[in-house]
Amino acid sequence: MERSLLLTGATSGLGLGVARRLVGRPGWHAVLPVRNAARGNMLEGLLGDCAANGRTHMVTCDQGSRDSVRVAAEQITTMVDSGVIAPLSTVILNAAVLRNDALALSPDGVELTVATNLLGPHALLARLSRHLAPDARILVVGSPTIRQTWFQRAARVRPAVWESLARQCVPHDDGVQAYARTKLGLYYLACAVNQLVPGDMSAAYFDPGVMPGTNILRERHQASQIYWRRVLPYVAWTFGGVTVGRGSRSMAPYALHEKPMKADGFLSVKRGKRGPRVEGGRLREYFADANEMCGLQHVDVAPWWFRLDDLC
Repeated sequence: MERSLLLTGATSGLGLGVARRLVGRPGWHAVLPVRNAARGNMLEGLLGDCAANGRTHMVTCDQGSRDSVRVAAEQITTMVDSGVIAPLSTVILNAAVLRNDALALSPDGVELTVATNLLGPHALLARLSRHLAPDARILVVGSPTIRQTWFQRAARVRPAVWESLARQCVPHDDGVQAYARTKLGLYYLACAVNQLVPGDMSAAYFDPGVMPGTNILRERHQASQIYWRRVLPYVAWTFGGVTVGRGSRSMAPYALHEKPMKADGFLSVKRGKRGPRVEGGRLREYFADANEMCGLQHVDVAPWWFRLDDLC
């Protein structure tokens, strides 16, 4: 049986760890959206022989641009319709950015963190929703910021506090809070899609835990990057941190349909963690606003995507 996988954010961190475990698997095609051609060439080099079997497909997709997401979705649609790849059995939405501030704007005039981390994945999944396999699994990679660990509380990291999408799209100074809010928004996306998908499809928010050593702080100041990449990985065990190897090892069985998904739509590397409660009204508000901001129409998506009354 032929299957296909879509994985965003595969050039570094958890995404690269997952790609190294999944790309090149017998019976699987891999679609890897990358920000530009240079990133694609770099990723091919990192994956080596795994990506040289003709079953790995690079697609340019800048998640911060609505047009780029639309074009990428059209290219993937063409691959499915022409039989180059099977309908998507697994979608892993992993790409994200954490900026020093939230002042930069996307090409569409939206604060860049929101555009890249939240609206981009929302639009990409929506536009590919008609091309999912009957038993498709959607894994939305999140962050422990939505329900903090003791280490984050001790470090005085502020928890995510939700604001309407309209307010989030306005530039402001706090890049860390902008990132946290988008991760909470991704939790809403996962919860909503898990309720909307038909049949044997499922969706889940995947909490990787605190994972030092990744490239997520690439736009933070140099001292933060050195501490995050060079120091914390060696002492992560002292505060319950998670390595890229452990995170990718935990996710792989779900992505490969080897381990059953959880009915509540929340997965975590750490046992016993649970997602925060969310009201159905907030799910509907988020989903409707995101659909409008992404310019989605009924013709662009699967029939179940706009059944907002099913959200509870």
